[in-house]
Amino acid sequence: MLVFGFVRGPIKAQNSLVPYLLNYLTESQVSLPDTDPDSKYNGIWWSEVRNRKNSLLFGSKDLRARDANCFVSAMIHNLLAELYLADSSLEMIPKILQNSLPAINTFKDGIGYNFFPRMSVSPRLENRGEADYYPDGMRRSSHFIYSTLTINHAFHIYNDADDTALAVYANYLSSMLDPGNSEAQNLPPGTLLNI
Repeated sequence: MLVFGFVRGPIKAQNSLVPYLLNYLTESQVSLPDTDPDSKYNGIWWSEVRNRKNSLLFGSKDLRARDANCFVSAMIHNLLAELYLADSSLEMIPKILQNSLPAINTFKDGIGYNFFPRMSVSPRLENRGEADYYPDGMRRSSHFIYSTLTINHAFHIYNDADDTALAVYANYLSSMLDPGNSEAQNLPPGTLLNI
């Protein structure tokens, strides 16, 4: 049972599908050599962006690409951290968490967190000479390139409550599990309720 986000009561995770889940999450967590351009995403889990229908603004049906975002990675981190708090015999989890927290914190933007990573201006906007609007780069999809100028401008999104809450909670859980964790961001007093 989940109460305020924490698992309460005895759990026999080792007698369930959890070991298979942990193997899957370990194998699917991005871990690339430093020479790979996508190595900056090490520690996250890819999601996918896909068009369900043809659209003048978004492109053709079934156009798809992998995507790096804060929401997916922070959610997986938090579920694993809560699972480990409930059953510390799951020795694979701390390493997974250590790999994901630095990646989650790359989405930090001021006092909040953004859904998208900070990227260079999209090629479409660059080619049209509109990069000057974004001197610090854009927050946009990591691999899905939209074809229209309107959507390219629209996908420079602001921080939001969902991603900020999940990432702050990820830092809280990480500092709970390892108080000396140097990757955990300092949280201002009163950020979280005492649970």
